[in-house]
Amino acid sequence: MGVAKKNNIELLIMGMQRMGESQLKEARDNKIRQALELIDKALNLDPYNADAWYQKGICLQQLGQKDQAKECFQNAEKYKLQMTFNFME
Repeated sequence: MGVAKKNNIELLIMGMQRMGESQLKEARDNKIRQALELIDKALNLDPYNADAWYQKGICLQQLGQKDQAKECFQNAEKYKLQMTFNFME
């Protein structure tokens, strides 16, 4: 097999791998968005749910939305502390 043909095959394989990676990332991101929809429903029912806020933060962080994730983590911490104090009363 000639060098040019071998290089073309390697480029084709690399391109297919990249396409596969982008499709996997897209599928992962779609699953994360679905999880966010469910978490938002849970938060609509109980906006003081520290675990839901934490999970929402994880999802947003994985989607690269770091500022929004930070807010969720802060809410999780705040509501977890409230739960602790309520339990101690």
